[in-house]
Amino acid sequence: LDHVIVLIINPYSLLYMNGWFSTQGRSRLLSY
Repeated sequence: LDHVIVLIINPYSLLYMNGWFSTQGRSRLLSY
């Protein structure tokens, strides 16, 4: 939930997470 809150507060996080998900987002999400 912390990551979601950060995305809402900081729009730039969306760009960062977009590239993050494209590279290894699915693997990381499974870890969480």
